[in-house]
Amino acid sequence: MRELMHKYFAKVVDAPTKSTRAQSLWRGDQRWTNPAWTFEMTRALASAANDLLPDKRIAAKGVGDSYGRHEYLTLDVTTYDDTSWKWPAIIVEHENSPSAEKLRYCAWKLLSVRADMRVLVAYVDSTRRYSWCPSSPEALLSILAPVAADHRDQALTVFVGEWCGDLERSGWRGIFEVHHANVRSSASQ
Repeated sequence: MRELMHKYFAKVVDAPTKSTRAQSLWRGDQRWTNPAWTFEMTRALASAANDLLPDKRIAAKGVGDSYGRHEYLTLDVTTYDDTSWKWPAIIVEHENSPSAEKLRYCAWKLLSVRADMRVLVAYVDSTRRYSWCPSSPEALLSILAPVAADHRDQALTVFVGEWCGDLERSGWRGIFEVHHANVRSSASQ
């Protein structure tokens, strides 16, 4: 599972690099809202899932599946096999808000659904420009810890983005990194 997760992460951070539109939309406002960025990021997350698992179907905000559906179970991205009733391969929530309650809710929603891989995309501000935002990946994981503790048998991968990162200088790989809110003890992960 870790190999799949790292391949997915690589595809996500490579996808938006090609889009100058995504680069121009990178920053949100002080309310942490940026619908245009969310749309571009959701497209990148869906595209990466499609590249990684081309035999699966994708449903996401703005990316309808062959049935014309967009969001299954109100998840931002759902990758599934439409030839069976097996649980989704990948589910993703992309959250701009630094609100601890909103971040916990997104983690709970992901951990409450059975899936091969669950991904939360969230942001930190290491510049500490925004005091209400987690200042590090560790602070973000600390916010998620109570939810993760109640779902010890589930794994959650967190793609942590640096909200105030210098996109032009460091590129997407310098903005995002992978963390785990909790990891199953089995080696199959």
